[in-house]
Amino acid sequence: MFLNSYLSFVESLENYRDLRDLGQVPPGSDAEKQWRITLRMVNGAIRNALLEMDKLERSNSVFASDGRTQRRAEITATHERIKREIGA
Repeated sequence: MFLNSYLSFVESLENYRDLRDLGQVPPGSDAEKQWRITLRMVNGAIRNALLEMDKLERSNSVFASDGRTQRRAEITATHERIKREIGA
């Protein structure tokens, strides 16, 4: 559940990065201000999903299985790459 949310939020972050990269968010514009606000909201949602996943993994070993841990690591790598690309 939270792993899917995490993936969805990272994909949203990727889409917002693409908007900027395609020139649809001109620097200094109102669109850029809104873009930055949206990025903060998505990053907040990601933080919340990670906190919930951490709680579940600590309390229930089923949520810390090798497959789920590997998938989370893959999503985290993508998330970190996107954060570097957007300067977050």
